[in-house]
Amino acid sequence: MKRKIAILGHFGGKENFLDGQTVKTKIFFEELSTKTDWDIACIDTYYKSKNPLKLVLHTLRILMTRKDIIVLLSRNGRRFFFPLLSFFAKVRKVRVYHSLIGAELGKQTQSDPRFVKYLNSFVVNWVETSKLKEQLGLHGVSNAELLPNFKRLRIVDVETVEKPQTPYRLCTFSRVMKQKGIEDAVEAVKAINEKLGKEIYALDIYGQVDANEVQWFRQLQQSFPSYIQYGGQIPYEKSVEVLKSKFALLFPTRFYTEGIPGTIVDAYGAGLPIITSKWENCDDVFEEGVTGFGYEFGNTEQLENLLMYIAEDPERILSLKSNCAKKAEEFMPEKSVEKIINKINSIR
Repeated sequence: MKRKIAILGHFGGKENFLDGQTVKTKIFFEELSTKTDWDIACIDTYYKSKNPLKLVLHTLRILMTRKDIIVLLSRNGRRFFFPLLSFFAKVRKVRVYHSLIGAELGKQTQSDPRFVKYLNSFVVNWVETSKLKEQLGLHGVSNAELLPNFKRLRIVDVETVEKPQTPYRLCTFSRVMKQKGIEDAVEAVKAINEKLGKEIYALDIYGQVDANEVQWFRQLQQSFPSYIQYGGQIPYEKSVEVLKSKFALLFPTRFYTEGIPGTIVDAYGAGLPIITSKWENCDDVFEEGVTGFGYEFGNTEQLENLLMYIAEDPERILSLKSNCAKKAEEFMPEKSVEKIINKINSIR
């Protein structure tokens, strides 16, 4: 008899969301659908604000009829669903497998001890970074396991990609919002070109504009010179094809608690080195001088200095492309998906 499970996460309804949470949720569904014969039901948290009563009733029906549920939730989603999931885990012995989005949960467990109780009622809490696993253990969470972010990519053969020419095309590939450092990237590229008196860099901005920051981005676009442009949204399955012709990925995030960003995995698959702010968990995915170069978190002056350093000798970036393609192999789904399947199959 087929195993009946459910996945609770943000599938995005009928809309095309490209944020990390939605992409990760969809990848879980796609990989498990391909690798198993399980009967997989979906609970889409997209409807939490659209039709919350319908969502709750649907969730309750699933929890009453299925014993295994994988959950992928953001901070607000955890507040909304964790009490319910923990109750069903204890009373009805529903087996909850929690795959963490990002790395903010360490602070959440520290500020609200109820979350420690919730997490310990689950079968497992899969986390993306070793630092978060350690933090949760210190806060009393006894069942955290490491499961790096993963994505099925066709890793590029860097030898077949045409060598970039000036202006060197940098890119961002994330949600378009202030906290992702988009404005920092814009200002840094403008500053370097002005200092050098020529267009050494160009910048392509890709991603979904945050719904709450549309006006901010429109105003920012008004300041764009010709060498900076917004390239719109790119389907996650086409990321490598779009990125492979670029010079480097800028990741000037201002989210200190990033986990393993899918955008960096995409860049590695395209053989693209990273120029990044050093957020809390960057060591789990980024290697200084091997897969790119980093600067002190929030220090835009260092970002400009780093871009100038690279402009003086572009081979400092170009020589890292093969390292990045090799690094991408660590984030292919085979091992992680096998771990998920084995964990669920081990419990009857």
